[in-house]
Amino acid sequence: MQDSNGEVLAVFDEIKSVSRGTFALKPSNGFTLVLKQKKGPSAWRPGLWWRFGSRVGIGGVTSGHQSKPAAQMIEAMIFERDKTISR
Repeated sequence: MQDSNGEVLAVFDEIKSVSRGTFALKPSNGFTLVLKQKKGPSAWRPGLWWRFGSRVGIGGVTSGHQSKPAAQMIEAMIFERDKTISR
């Protein structure tokens, strides 16, 4: 996954889960990608995304009706990836 400037936020194979619950540590109207291990230096793009340790927060100024389907799609992709690996 990368932003519009081409900066890599997270490699899909390194994403362990998506955290988007009410009490999750996440940006407003957004979600957090939990990575299998720390990747890349800490970074922050105000209102868009942040990366700290093994977490990448996506959202902020984005609206909920945009970020929720994105999070659901990533969750579905992770489910399919993990289902294929476990076979």
